[in-house]
Amino acid sequence: MLIAFALAIAAQTSSPSTNEKRIIEGLIKYDLKDPGSAKFRYLPYRRAESGHVYCGYVNAKNSFGGYTGFRMFHVTFIYSKAKLVTGVAFVDDGKGYIQQMCLEDGALQ
Repeated sequence: MLIAFALAIAAQTSSPSTNEKRIIEGLIKYDLKDPGSAKFRYLPYRRAESGHVYCGYVNAKNSFGGYTGFRMFHVTFIYSKAKLVTGVAFVDDGKGYIQQMCLEDGALQ
């Protein structure tokens, strides 16, 4: 029973494709001071019927040229008829909301 549950969870999560990473990074880089400096770390994502949830971490330079440290992000892709309609991205502001969103969406254990 436990093995079947673990396999079911594994089937629902995987790493983003190269194209998905390109879109995710574009959404997040849009609001960064130095988008070219961004470094990303990805967590396994969860597939859902209406969209996919991606969580991970981004580190980028601030206005003074120093890296800010890795901050968690949460991105949701919304699909309609198997086509990507939109993507919504949030980056942690230090209040813990993004971590809670990733926990609720199953990206964090």
